[in-house]
Amino acid sequence: MSGTIWMYSDRMDDWDIMFAQKSFITYREGCDYYDLTEKVMTRLAQEAGAVYKMGTRFVRIRRDVFEEYLREQYRKEMSNEGENQLSGCDDVHPGAGEGES
Repeated sequence: MSGTIWMYSDRMDDWDIMFAQKSFITYREGCDYYDLTEKVMTRLAQEAGAVYKMGTRFVRIRRDVFEEYLREQYRKEMSNEGENQLSGCDDVHPGAGEGES
């Protein structure tokens, strides 16, 4: 195996290894692997700029571009979630100080 995929080989099955060897995937393969609907897969692939049209009939998704986009979106979501948790610290004890006279 090339690259760093060997470090994760104990967590990967044959389907993961076969999928990792592909540079371009179809919408159907992406839907099956990432467990997304076709509509969501199409939207995300277009947002990522990973859609390649070959002729009039064949559309492929460049897997490395698509996965990088997914990682980037995940990082944004995690950082926003962390900021929301920090900004919500005032609400930890709702009602604190109420009724004190």
